[in-house]
Amino acid sequence: MNATSIDIKDMIEAESASASASYPISIGGLIEDRSDCTSIVDVPGGPPQLTMDVAQYEFPSVQIKVRSADYEEGWAYISSIKDLLHGRANETWNNTLYTLIYCANGPGFLVRENQRNIFVLNFNIQRRPE
Repeated sequence: MNATSIDIKDMIEAESASASASYPISIGGLIEDRSDCTSIVDVPGGPPQLTMDVAQYEFPSVQIKVRSADYEEGWAYISSIKDLLHGRANETWNNTLYTLIYCANGPGFLVRENQRNIFVLNFNIQRRPE
C-alpha cells in the first residue's frame, strides 16, 4: 500500500483539478516559494487491527494544510477539501480499499506567517489492501 497521503492527494486532484491547479499539492510539507499551496502529511493514527489471520486493516490519519495569501479564498479551499473527503466510503485507490474517511475536526486557522494564512484539517481513515 502507498502512504495514505499519496492516495488522498490523488483523490483531491482527481475531483478538484481546477482548484488544485491554483493550490498545488505536495506531500510532506508546504512548497516554500508558493503563496498558495497545499500539503498532505501522514500523522499518527490508530494501531493496525490485530487479528489471528493475516488481515491488514489500518487506521491512519492525515493532516492537510493550506497556505493562502487571501484568508477567505484559503478558507473556502480547505472547506471544499473537507466536503470532498468527509464521509467517503468503500472506494478503491491505488489497490487500497478505503472503507471510511472522516474529518476529525473542522477546518481551522493555524497561523499567519509572512503575510500568508495557514489553515489545517485532519482526517481519520480506515483502509486495507484490495
